[in-house]
Amino acid sequence: MTSLLTTLQARLAALRAARVPTRRARRGMTLMEVMIVIAIILLLMGVLTFGLASMFGEAQGDAAGLMIQRIDQKVKIYKVKKRKLPDSLDEVYRGEEVPKDPWGNSFVYRKSGGKDGYDIISYGADGKEGGDDDVKLSDY
Repeated sequence: MTSLLTTLQARLAALRAARVPTRRARRGMTLMEVMIVIAIILLLMGVLTFGLASMFGEAQGDAAGLMIQRIDQKVKIYKVKKRKLPDSLDEVYRGEEVPKDPWGNSFVYRKSGGKDGYDIISYGADGKEGGDDDVKLSDY
């Protein structure tokens, strides 16, 4: 039994000594494999960037809506105190800076409808009326 064990150990040691690493194992990754990995990483970055950009745009629209609601509250307080609608947001924010929308544009305030109607509008990223990103509050 011990001779069999000794023989097996000797053969195992001989196999370990004779084993030479193959050329492929020593080279690492090929240029093609590196290029494929880089392409996959760039593809993932592009998908993530596109998704994050659209989420950022939605967040700016939501922020504009909240800012418009705050402006609306100030206009209503002005209306209660002065018993008339302001002609511009400068009257509402007398002594304060009138806020800008999340895109850095001025909010548009205009009287409309009857004597008590008005609109507060953010024209969005393009700053022009009629875009998909316009945010509007109308009080009639």
